[in-house]
Amino acid sequence: MIKDSCPKIIDFSLSRISSDKIVFIDLQEKHWLFGGDEKIDEQFGVYKSMKRLTNNNWLIHTPQNNVLWLVYFINKIIYLTDGTIKMSRFLIKLRNKIKDCKSAEQAYQILINIFGIYK
Repeated sequence: MIKDSCPKIIDFSLSRISSDKIVFIDLQEKHWLFGGDEKIDEQFGVYKSMKRLTNNNWLIHTPQNNVLWLVYFINKIIYLTDGTIKMSRFLIKLRNKIKDCKSAEQAYQILINIFGIYK
């Protein structure tokens, strides 16, 4: 990784942005997102969890949704590191530390503490 780099994962197709008003996609209308089988792809479980957290009100800001996606990505990386036991163990510990965070900022603070990173 390049020193001082700051990777960002952005999906503008289903996210919130703000201008003079809040701009969002009402995921309540995207039935296919909630009908998928999370055993086939974990992302369907993430959408179902998001629906519960938001009480299906997609206008409200729900920072814990970002944590759900962080855990999703960690799980994907764990899957990809199959056979690298040391890395998998580390990632499982990391996932377990951040899965109950209320926001990505809180998860970021945990990462700072683990890696000794400073702003």
